[in-house]
Amino acid sequence: QRTKMIAARVMRGPVGRAVIGAAVPLPGGWARLASGLAEIQPATQALAQGVMAGDRRSLSRAITLIESSREEHRRQAELLLDAVLERRRSDDSQSAAAKARATARAAAEAAAAAASAKGSTGAEAMGAAAEAAVAAEAVLDSDLARGPATRTEEESAASAPAAAGADGGAASELPSPPAGPGGEFHGGWPSTLRVGIAGPPGAGKSTLIEALGQQLCAWGHRVAVLAIDPSSTRTGGSILGDRTRMTELSRNRRAFVRPSPTRGALGGVAAHTNDVVLLCEAAGFDIVLVETVGLGQSEVAVDATVDCLALVLPPAGGDELQGVKKGIMECADIVAVNKADGDMARQARLAALEYKRALTLIPPKHPMTGWRGEATTVSALQPDTVATLWSVVTRFR
Repeated sequence: QRTKMIAARVMRGPVGRAVIGAAVPLPGGWARLASGLAEIQPATQALAQGVMAGDRRSLSRAITLIESSREEHRRQAELLLDAVLERRRSDDSQSAAAKARATARAAAEAAAAAASAKGSTGAEAMGAAAEAAVAAEAVLDSDLARGPATRTEEESAASAPAAAGADGGAASELPSPPAGPGGEFHGGWPSTLRVGIAGPPGAGKSTLIEALGQQLCAWGHRVAVLAIDPSSTRTGGSILGDRTRMTELSRNRRAFVRPSPTRGALGGVAAHTNDVVLLCEAAGFDIVLVETVGLGQSEVAVDATVDCLALVLPPAGGDELQGVKKGIMECADIVAVNKADGDMARQARLAALEYKRALTLIPPKHPMTGWRGEATTVSALQPDTVATLWSVVTRFR
């Protein structure tokens, strides 16, 4: 019985709630824990709805709930994430069905065009197209009702002719959905790009994020910035002052800036950063920038949190040997030598050349694509260099 409760405490989603709700006699303390886990409070449900509606105030309060150390708050935070994930699965399923219907219609039009090209009458072509569309949508409706996992091989084979051209050729490619602020879409949610901004203290990460975030918002993106701040080993408190360097970005309605304490977590990120990123995705932010605390060479936990890791370094940061050292350098997808302006511009260019040579000696992080990492210079005071840095990120993507 206790093993079931521990498993249910760890698990998330419908399976975990089913185990908790099972009619199993539990001791008093375990029973209270089970009842607290099984019910989501109205306030938590309202937070989930506000987050999914894109409300920044609800998102901020939801992050506070997730970062809370109180036991009852942790239970509600898990249920909040369950609600968000359940909504995401539902939206993805509905959007996939809508895309498939669009594919069926495109295939029907292709079948009609092919029939016309072969000399069929207009009525025959329209009849063939209508039959193909009806057959394809019938299969899609069945998939949406039962879920993709229950689809049989016979149904897949039956739907193949409807999805192909009348001459038996390959099926039409899936038409692209209309691109919103985030560009490409996956399912019903924006295809979020997670970018880690790491580097030693004083490298200018916050100022660079301010400039980059402003440009991204001007280009139509919705940007969430998660600034991780170190906690005191003596008092446990954090200044959470990175937002003071992002005053203009904080005022932008297309942006969301949230500082968070590490609370003793190592690796450059906080303990709940992954959950916070998930909430930002649910709120409709298509770009999430994760600013780490000032890192050393061996703090690489951020690499598992983001899609692209940009290592921001100051000029004159060392020689070629520093570039080939293990740790954060071999995890970096992009090395950006910051503060490349004024008297430091020449030193920044020389440092970037050193890092470029060093990156050629590091085994590729992504063997399938061959991406070895790139080194570039950037300055928050020069918008063209910030745009160049983002172009490297998009090429990596």
